[in-house]
Amino acid sequence: YDAGGPGQISGVLRVSRGQAPGTLRLVLTPHRDTRSIIEAYVDAHRTGDESRLAEIIAPEFRYRDGKPVGVEGVAAGVRAIRAGFSELACSLEQCVCDGEWGAFRYVLSGTHSGEFAGRAPTGRRITWSGADFVKMRDGRIAELWSVQESGALMEGLGAVVRVGT
Repeated sequence: YDAGGPGQISGVLRVSRGQAPGTLRLVLTPHRDTRSIIEAYVDAHRTGDESRLAEIIAPEFRYRDGKPVGVEGVAAGVRAIRAGFSELACSLEQCVCDGEWGAFRYVLSGTHSGEFAGRAPTGRRITWSGADFVKMRDGRIAELWSVQESGALMEGLGAVVRVGT
């Protein structure tokens, strides 16, 4: 990894005990700041470009409510959203990072023109937001907690009906 010119390497050097007694294990993780990785994650949803996912998603990636899904699980999620919504817009509204932790709020908006979450297309323009919290490991997103405004999404999909308004 060449961060600043020929022969220059930047990153985080982690030292731990080796497997054999009296040995050390050195791991150099190239420096990538948490915010730029979050921006790339949101951008993959916005554009549908999965090419950078392998760079920013850890092989053992997991959503905190489930089993590890890795890069392919994230890519499948991106494809599902983009297949269900045409004219998809995805914006990063706020982002706060502290070392290996990141929190960000986003807004998604699109026309429900394809099947999504088992629901047939409605042709409706749907906007919903969410907040995700990520834990980084070795310069990649390893875990993600997501809280979405699912009421607005489900109402837009015709899965729920608002009563009393």
